[in-house]
Order: sequence, then C-alpha cells, then structure tokens
Amino acid sequence: MELNTLIQCYNDNLQEMTDKINKELSNKKVIKKMFIDFLNRRIGVETTHYVWKRGYCSYDCSGELRRDGYIDLNKTIYEILNDEYTGNSIATYNSGCGLDWETYMESFGQDLFDFAKGILEDTVRTTIKEKLNYDFQDDDEWIEFSENGVYQFDDLCCNTNWTAFFFPSNVDDVIEYIEIEKEFFNITLKQIKEGEY
Repeated sequence: MELNTLIQCYNDNLQEMTDKINKELSNKKVIKKMFIDFLNRRIGVETTHYVWKRGYCSYDCSGELRRDGYIDLNKTIYEILNDEYTGNSIATYNSGCGLDWETYMESFGQDLFDFAKGILEDTVRTTIKEKLNYDFQDDDEWIEFSENGVYQFDDLCCNTNWTAFFFPSNVDDVIEYIEIEKEFFNITLKQIKEGEY
C-alpha cells in the first residue's frame, strides 16, 4: 500500500487513537500487576542485597557494588525499587564516572516503556487494519511508515500519557505521572511473596 495512504489514515484517525491509548495507559490495575509480576520474577527469597562503595580509583567515582547479604523481605516496594541495586552496571559516558549502578526501578522502567510502546504501536496497527483492511507486510514497511511517514508517532506521543512511561527513574515519578497511589508502594515484598496482594 502507498505510504501516503497509510499516513492519511493515521492523520484522519489521530483523535480516536489518542483516546484508545489514553484509556489503556490509565488502567492502574494492569500497571500494578506489572509491578507485582516484575518483583516476583526478579526478586527471590535469597536475592543479593548490594551496597555501593566509593572504590579506590582516584580518577573515577563510579565506585563498586559489594554483596551484603540478601534483600530484606520486609522492605516495601518503594524501598526496593528506589534503593536496591540489581547488580548490573550502566555506562554513563561521563568523564570521571564511567558507570552507574542500576536500581530495580531503572530496570522496571524498561518494562513500563515496552508496555506503553506496545499499546501505542498495537493501536496504530489495529486502526490501519480496521480502516484500510491492511496489515503491514514486514518490519521494513512498518519502519518506513513509523520513522519516515509519521515521524515516530510524535503526534500520538505528545497527545497521550505515553511520555509518563518513558523510563521513570524513581517511584515518585510513577506516583506523580502515572498516578499510581502511594499506598500501593507500601506493600512489603513478604506480602507479595505470600500472595497477600
């Protein structure tokens, strides 16, 4: 199908797609379940607790992570996501601080981003299929449409709550922008593991 026809369909149905995406992104029950599933998947009873130490390198302040027992099951979701390290390093590309250490919130941020991106892309694909009875033939065609035709969905990104899911760095960002109530983050890991939530 012609790229111009696909672009016209996208533009003609922008408001409808915006409404669908906002509705799906506002489903707090699904997002809370994602948090619970993530914690169950990533943190077991004997998951390593790391502490950051300055280290001994005089020209780099990245420091290092050292094992220090296990994550306390009585910690809240808030404490685990913000304060616990996964053990993975992240390149900073900054002089004097080559590495940063990934927290569970930073790790979960990728899941949130993928969730929101999936909703956005599925909504566009579904709308084009419904309106034009057309499926994209392959990834190259989808990339041509999404990157060159509609400029990576800038209109949808600006008109939806999608940007709130763009790699939040701490739980307070999730509370403020995704509007998950703070009480949810007071649940302990032990309550999750025992199936109380």
